[in-house]
Amino acid sequence: MTDKFGSSGAHLAKMLVGLQPPAPVLHRVRGFILDSLGVILAARAARGMPGLVSAMTALDPSTGPATELLTGRRVSGPTAALLNGAAAHALEFDDTDDIARIHAYCVVLPAALAVAGTEPDIDERRFTEAVALGVEVFCRLGLAAPGLLATGWHPTTGIGSIAGAVTAARLLGLDVNGLLQAMGLAYAQLCGTTQPIADNALAKRIGPGFAARNGLTAAYMARAGLTGPRRFLDGAAGFFALYGGDDAEPAMLLDGLGRDWMLERVSVKPFPCCRCTHTLIQIGIDLHRSGLRMADVVGGELRLGRVNWGIVNAPFDPAAAPDPVVHAQFNATYCFARALDHGSVGLESFHPEVILSPEAARAGRFATIDADDIPANSLPVAEVRLRLADGQERRMRHEVLPGSPLAPLSEAALRAKFAANLAHGGHPADAGALADQILAGGTSLRPLIATLAAQREALPA
Repeated sequence: MTDKFGSSGAHLAKMLVGLQPPAPVLHRVRGFILDSLGVILAARAARGMPGLVSAMTALDPSTGPATELLTGRRVSGPTAALLNGAAAHALEFDDTDDIARIHAYCVVLPAALAVAGTEPDIDERRFTEAVALGVEVFCRLGLAAPGLLATGWHPTTGIGSIAGAVTAARLLGLDVNGLLQAMGLAYAQLCGTTQPIADNALAKRIGPGFAARNGLTAAYMARAGLTGPRRFLDGAAGFFALYGGDDAEPAMLLDGLGRDWMLERVSVKPFPCCRCTHTLIQIGIDLHRSGLRMADVVGGELRLGRVNWGIVNAPFDPAAAPDPVVHAQFNATYCFARALDHGSVGLESFHPEVILSPEAARAGRFATIDADDIPANSLPVAEVRLRLADGQERRMRHEVLPGSPLAPLSEAALRAKFAANLAHGGHPADAGALADQILAGGTSLRPLIATLAAQREALPA
């Protein structure tokens, strides 16, 4: 699939320039913009965020045109993209594509907000269209390279740079060649592995910020005439050759683009922790509703597919972890035990004092198992086998993820999550009125963000 530019990347650019997402797609995207803004505003005091703000203030102390929503400060576009991207991922409460295994809006929305703050006259529809296209490319890249996570790459951070560049380039009005160069320049900045997860490092939550910043700067560099590798997808050292692996499906990137919208499969996260734990949490909630509690359980197995197991299988030992919060967010036994005992897993479940409590230590009763009867790359499927104090055994298996298109959150639940996130972040905005504005469309994001920033800046440090 080549043309005068000699690359399938150019074919992708040609298909994207001028592509108009239909109204139902834009409506869906607005719901995720609402969700993502709520998560950003909730992350004000999340572990690592005050330090990240301090570091970036030292590096970029001057006032700029864009807004970072952790403190409401006006900063340069790249700094805003970095801080808002990190905030969107800091609580592990951001959306996921459960098949492509990426978090999309935590990269694409911060890149879009940075452009909207820097450039004049970007209306809401144009903004939402650009976000939609970036998310669509993000999902398709993840589907085209499904083995990234299993081989140690963190696809959200890695391919997110390219998706962020697509969104920023659309907002800047770049032509086919400009978009191609922007994507190539973003590819030149590819980064991100799962080692921060394994090491319980705060770097994991900063990754989407790196990707948003890199995509943003790539688009501006392309507008200024800088060039990137045109064969960033299919060259000898391109994306598919270096990162795609044996199970790469390059056709997934282009087939049906503009007709079949992969972004419609993105899920809203109902629980603020690794998506690999969510089916286990739902099982725990269901068992709680049946009357079962941790006091009734003497031990058991939490059974997952190999990829999920590899991410969340660590024995629960928060006191020995480099960061107990990250450890708990990525720990199957803790998340399941919390759901079983309390019937819910929320932001309050990940306070250090809760994680380090004697009650939480009971999660050590469970072992997380790499189950050979669950497909290795399956995200939704999980099973628990519990041994009860009365000698009985309880088993439960679920194959649908809560918050996914097969079990979606209602609009009322989405609004409730948004309101709870604003309250968690201590933000004084009227959550209901703000949700009405965003979901209805037509309201320019620039004054809305300015209002949110002014309210945030007025809060005590």
